Amino acid sequence: MWKYLCIAFTILLVGCTSSNPVSVDYDTSADFSAYRRFAWLEARSGADKAFNPLLADRVKGAIGDRLASRQFESVSDAAGADFLVRYYLKTDDKVEESKARGGVSMGSFGGNVGMGVSLNFPLGGTTVKQRALLLIDFINNQNQKMTWRGSRSFVIEGENPDEVNQQIRVVVDQILAEFPPK
Repeated sequence: MWKYLCIAFTILLVGCTSSNPVSVDYDTSADFSAYRRFAWLEARSGADKAFNPLLADRVKGAIGDRLASRQFESVSDAAGADFLVRYYLKTDDKVEESKARGGVSMGSFGGNVGMGVSLNFPLGGTTVKQRALLLIDFINNQNQKMTWRGSRSFVIEGENPDEVNQQIRVVVDQILAEFPPK
């Protein structure tokens, strides 16, 4: 009996978790099979002004590498591109404060009454996490209309540049796995 209850609980947990936190929107009339060559839309790409420009470069590198691995050709002249790529990275800091908690309870058993008080004082201080939102847009080069957008929010963990670069590559791979739309 417990075995079946545990299996049902596990299935319920897996079903309730989001397996893909990527958000995608696209033009349903766009012909994505015609997209072979891309150029960067530099004028409207980048990161929030308060953001580290090195991270913006890492994002651009990850997008370029992922598109190249999928047989899309990067061209330097926008006139020769089928689609233009722009990205935007916005960040904010999320402050998490440790909070003291308390509780009071009362109960009775066999004519006796009891009362309990509990207090919890965390030893840790506040922590600051850097949250980021990455948007990747594809724009049709002929009519200059956006045809596809993928986005994902994530938390940048750690300060080691190699670890942060790996996190960015994973997020870019998750977003671009949704292109072309199915």
